[in-house]
Amino acid sequence: MHVMETRFRNNAAHREDLLGLMIQARRSGANTLSNEEIVGECKTFFATGTITSTTLLAWTMFLISIYPQWQAKIREEVLRECHEEEQGEVLSINILGKLKLLNMVLPETLRLYNPIPFMTRRVASDTIL
Repeated sequence: MHVMETRFRNNAAHREDLLGLMIQARRSGANTLSNEEIVGECKTFFATGTITSTTLLAWTMFLISIYPQWQAKIREEVLRECHEEEQGEVLSINILGKLKLLNMVLPETLRLYNPIPFMTRRVASDTIL
């Protein structure tokens, strides 16, 4: 709560993240969430993101452990791409775009083992298409 209140008071502390967007909406005078509701939303996003990411990584590790040929290919790709990037500089997020095999394996893992296996949705009112 302290972080949110500090960022709300201090215009220089605005950032383009979830909290920053909610603070910006609140600052605009729109009928938005209370402080407690904003904190609750941030906690929900944090917990959900942590659980789904952990599940994805666990299933990915399981799959590449039972398919050692793919594990070897991915390891080779990571070592090759990171070695080229490594020359005296810190690895950046841009390296992820170069990891083609890994970017194929992760969506396939999500397809096989969805981190949120059951989600119920309800419509607010009847709709005719």
